[in-house]
Amino acid sequence: MAPRNDEPAAEAAPPAAAEAAPPSAATHVNLVFLYKGRVDTCQAVDKTSTAMSLRLLAKQALSLRAHPADIRLFSLRRGDGSWPDEDEALNVEGAELLYPRRIARLFPNLGEEENEVHFRVEVKGGEEDETPGSDESVSDVESCKKAVNDAIKFSNKRRACSETLPCHKFDEETVKNMYRNKKIKQIKYKQREEALPEELMQAIRAQYATVYKALGPFVDKNEAGKRAYINTILFPCVAYVNDHCGFTGNDLLVVDMEVQLLTDGFNATARADYVVSKGDRNMIIVEAKNADITKGTLQTKATMEAARVANKQLERDWRTIRAICTDMQNWTFLERQSGVVRYESKYNGVEQDSPEFPEQLWRMVRKLYAMLLDL
Repeated sequence: MAPRNDEPAAEAAPPAAAEAAPPSAATHVNLVFLYKGRVDTCQAVDKTSTAMSLRLLAKQALSLRAHPADIRLFSLRRGDGSWPDEDEALNVEGAELLYPRRIARLFPNLGEEENEVHFRVEVKGGEEDETPGSDESVSDVESCKKAVNDAIKFSNKRRACSETLPCHKFDEETVKNMYRNKKIKQIKYKQREEALPEELMQAIRAQYATVYKALGPFVDKNEAGKRAYINTILFPCVAYVNDHCGFTGNDLLVVDMEVQLLTDGFNATARADYVVSKGDRNMIIVEAKNADITKGTLQTKATMEAARVANKQLERDWRTIRAICTDMQNWTFLERQSGVVRYESKYNGVEQDSPEFPEQLWRMVRKLYAMLLDL
């Protein structure tokens, strides 16, 4: 007989926690970004990501002060399949990515032995300057016109062209000179969002689906086609605000389209694709031509100055001018107050393959809806 043992049985040791398996090289890739002597890496990026989304990753990894649409990525793989080191990378021309394509399609041979892609990063026009001054002390009509006219005059010397300049031809240097002449500060901000009522979301979904079935995806559409899609968001939002938010009389929102902003003695010719009015207060919306959100934002800033001058001539108490620039996929939200321009740019890699409203754009709608409520 076995001897009795009154000792309690030792508890079994708990099983060791299983470590999470690292992402497979078959589905993920490491990215190396090189920019002006700086190097940063993004680990385990899904190969189904589009090259468009890589520009946003580069912006975040390198802390670039630039809109993702201005960021250019060049694959540094040599003809023999090898990759240059950091010193050699500056002398390798590289091939710019086809941004709508996925990583897996751009680099189909990546696998276990080679799972790292090197990119040289370039920023079109350089990084943004965020440290001008303030124009609070100078607010009369003539000084506002002079600031813009002097910037146009300087730009036209370089172009050897006439005294006038359409707002859609304002380049980065002209806008910087325009703000520098008035000592206006450009700073980033975060446009607030407002929760969307379900009734409004249903109206947007219905209008969007109708336009999609008639026109197809918005990505390749011309200006009129893009505006048809913008209408599917803007018009339901304006109608809902008027019907449900207690606005009456002069407080009702009104949308005008193709609005010319004409001001005597002002050498910039300005046109807004939409002006949403609430009494004397207005919000400008500019559709970014040729899907160039950067150039469209410059046009929007110039158009806001034209609106500011026109407002002063009419002696309106328009303390804040709000504006949006969009190509439906990418959005910039702006507000102009005395001495400052605030802006927030949002880049969305929308893959539009059905009449369903893209999930990535609901956040843009919440921001637009909030701007209308705050007008």
